[in-house]
Amino acid sequence: MLAPPNSANLMRLIKGIQNETAFSMLFVTHDLPLAQKIADRLYIMQNFKIIEEGSTAIIFYCQSIHLHNSLLA
Repeated sequence: MLAPPNSANLMRLIKGIQNETAFSMLFVTHDLPLAQKIADRLYIMQNFKIIEEGSTAIIFYCQSIHLHNSLLA
């Protein structure tokens, strides 16, 4: 995991490039709060299988989805 200042700088850099060039990328991380800030869509994996996928807003804000709760704890 990156130190908070490095994480914030990385996030700004990626979002800036993404907004300027409209590029797509695969960003693999265990840092879900960072993924929440960067990603438009998330795929959550457990034991090498996708167990949940959807827009970032749905994954983090909808109460009807609970598969990822153990990851956020």
